[in-house]
Amino acid sequence: MTELVEQIASSPFAKRLYPVKFMHHHLGISDLPEFDMDSEMLRIEFDYETGKIKLEYQETHSPLHKRWRKICSPDEVFPALVRFLQLKNWCGPWQD
Repeated sequence: MTELVEQIASSPFAKRLYPVKFMHHHLGISDLPEFDMDSEMLRIEFDYETGKIKLEYQETHSPLHKRWRKICSPDEVFPALVRFLQLKNWCGPWQD
C-alpha cells in the first residue's frame, strides 16, 4: 500500500486527486476537494490474508448505486488505478 501511495504522489495527476485515509488500511480517493461519503469515490483496500489489493468504485449519484471492482496483485494495482482514472476521466485529458 505504501508503494502505491508513493506512485500516486509522484504521478503527474497527484495534484488532481484527493485522498482520505480510513481505518483498517483503507484509502479513499476522490476527484473533488470537498470530501463527502455520499459522493463518487474509489476505495482501495489491502487484504492481508490474500496479499491482494481491492479497488472498489462507488457511484452513489446513480439510483442503482453502481459498483466497479478490481482485485489485483500489488504490482498490478497502479496500472489498474491509471486505467480507472482514464475511464472516469477524473484527471482531465490523457496523453498516451
